[in-house]
Amino acid sequence: MVFNKIATFLFLLFPVILLTIKPLAIILFALLAMMGIYIAVKKKINPFFISETKMLSWLSVGYFMVMFLSVLVSNESTNAWTHLSRISYFLFAPFIALTISQVNVSTEVLLKSFKAGSVIAGMIALSGFIMASGRGHFSGMYNYNTFGDLSVLMLFFSIINISVERKQDFWFSIAAAIWGVTAIVMSASRGSLAALILLLAIYVILMLKSHQQRNLRTIVLFLLVSLGTNLYFSHTITGRILSVNKEAQNSNSSFGQRLDMYKGGWKAFKDSPLIGYGYHNCGSAAARYVSQDALTQKHFLGRWHLHDESLTNLVNAGILGFISLWALFLFPLFLFLKNYKNSVSARAGVMFIAGYILLGLSHTLFGYEYETAFFVVMLAFLLHQTIGKKSHAE
Repeated sequence: MVFNKIATFLFLLFPVILLTIKPLAIILFALLAMMGIYIAVKKKINPFFISETKMLSWLSVGYFMVMFLSVLVSNESTNAWTHLSRISYFLFAPFIALTISQVNVSTEVLLKSFKAGSVIAGMIALSGFIMASGRGHFSGMYNYNTFGDLSVLMLFFSIINISVERKQDFWFSIAAAIWGVTAIVMSASRGSLAALILLLAIYVILMLKSHQQRNLRTIVLFLLVSLGTNLYFSHTITGRILSVNKEAQNSNSSFGQRLDMYKGGWKAFKDSPLIGYGYHNCGSAAARYVSQDALTQKHFLGRWHLHDESLTNLVNAGILGFISLWALFLFPLFLFLKNYKNSVSARAGVMFIAGYILLGLSHTLFGYEYETAFFVVMLAFLLHQTIGKKSHAE
């Protein structure tokens, strides 16, 4: 009983402190993993063969093993086993899933933690904005893309259950929506902002199709007003949006470099399509297929990702890497889509996977510790809630 209460407390604390102080979220991840290892040893449980944990276990460890294989067969000069530490979180996914199976908390209770986390993230960003007189990226202690991406995911968790919330909970959702948008815009991450807009459209469609329309117009209105207000005052993000076309013509600009990454990465993949060049080596591989301009070459050689999750996996680990990545997305997504009408956890799961897919179009998520740890912990919970309730119903 005490063990379960500790696991529940640590899990509920995770979204609250995710974007506050480094590296508290990673410490919580480690504690949850150690608790899972204890459960596996103490109760002699194999998470690969339990209905509520086996999907995450096989998909996560399978993804890691594909990347392990890519390093094993790679002959790149930048190849190193130590790079795999970036995705070692997937190895602990089975144990995280075991700990989550002991957590005594509903999705509705968890959403309150996400609301608190979104409010805190927004306050952190606004504080930075005020202190810096409105110029720059405001993301606390974090990389601005990480801060923006996680704020997007947390925002939609916060508002996924608005149709059945009591008045006080709904106003908490409104506050989370306003502060969440503030965090995203103030981070000045264009990829995060684009994902926010696309996910909002998916969110509206999902809520309408699941007949969860109560309070929908109100929450969307507050989101749009908050978005417009923040864009008006944040000159950094508006300037970055307006400069996209100009940057596309300049290979040394942020946007221009990404275009070169995509072109070089695709050409590199075609020359090694099966297993790629080894995890972490996509930058040096793509550099061979772009301009010999010294600045561009230096930029590529220092990169371990290509600002696109799918392309990064294609170059790092070939077709096998691409398949293992999309297996992580599609198997859970199909399960969530099958159950979304009658399950808040399944609806949250749809938005969660859709968020990672859309954010991954312009950013790399796996390999950054906070995005990867968040994916493992939350997918473990959402699968537990969806599969567990389904199996109990049967």
